[in-house]
Amino acid sequence: HHQHWNLRYGGAADVDAALSSWQRPEGPLALPGDYRAELVVDGAVIAQPIAVRIDPRITATVQELERQLHLLLEIRDRLSQNNALINRLLRLRGQVQSWTERSADAALTDAARAIVDEVTARLPALINVGISEAQLHPSGLHEKFNALFDSVDSADYAPPQQAYDVMRQLSAELERHSASVRDELGAKAAAFNRLAAELGLGALDPL
Repeated sequence: HHQHWNLRYGGAADVDAALSSWQRPEGPLALPGDYRAELVVDGAVIAQPIAVRIDPRITATVQELERQLHLLLEIRDRLSQNNALINRLLRLRGQVQSWTERSADAALTDAARAIVDEVTARLPALINVGISEAQLHPSGLHEKFNALFDSVDSADYAPPQQAYDVMRQLSAELERHSASVRDELGAKAAAFNRLAAELGLGALDPL
């Protein structure tokens, strides 16, 4: 049974919903160097050293490739963080909708509608919703992080300063959205939970 390693790190966490055709199952390429492959069968470990050599056509130094790797891993982790935020919002929206189907309470229905509307309003900043793939200027962070990854990954040299600038800007945007979801939407979810508890319904998953 052959195991194939494509010399890449693991990819970013996926978005649950079929919102995106742009998943990233693979991370950046491993750096040249000495690695140790391990095969574990019934508790027995078989180890084999592997040397990854630099492509002789590449003019970049290992230090430049290291800078590229570190930025790509950071982009991958931010993409995972963004996708996890999208998944939490989608789960919250789905839960709120199913809770209201179990109750005819007007206050609960109003609180639910406020949450559903807010989630729906927030999603486009995080991922392109209902827009054709041919769109030239992606508006969602999901697509922007993916495009930045592809741009930095496309050549074998240290990332240009512009890539770091874009990364800093996108990360700041993601932090703003994360904090806002936690605080503002968290407060709405807490209010909803108080109403649900009075009606004997369970609580929403925490944000």
